[in-house]
Amino acid sequence: MNPRAEIWNVLHDGGIAAINGVIPGDVEIRVSIPYWRKMFSADGDDIIVRLANCAKLTMKIWEKDFTTDDIERIVGTDTEILSTESEDVPVHIITTFGELDIDFEAFSLSLDNGRPITFEELCDACENYWNRWENEAKKQNKP
Repeated sequence: MNPRAEIWNVLHDGGIAAINGVIPGDVEIRVSIPYWRKMFSADGDDIIVRLANCAKLTMKIWEKDFTTDDIERIVGTDTEILSTESEDVPVHIITTFGELDIDFEAFSLSLDNGRPITFEELCDACENYWNRWENEAKKQNKP
């Protein structure tokens, strides 16, 4: 899977806290995922995903059976990213309250304090978090 699609699986459980920018153009998505964000530093809760040359960002909101490209409305759903089966862009992302369709050329990542991070660093943090979580679960289930 291309990292342009895989990033949305890595950000599983992250809430869409804000979206800024214009379509077509560059867009910034603020993903609230405090437990992973704290693995980098304690001074924030969000990871910023910058989408270069975003040509499409829409959401089918299940509750209203309505598709919108209104960024405020998308953020207002308070949805969390679940997963994608897309192999590359455009990506079709399942969320807790609907389906996002996003088409863009490239992405970059940073912490909400401005520090850039790589896709690999985010993947490593994700893997470390889940390994720690699994080890803690095993400890708690021991007699």
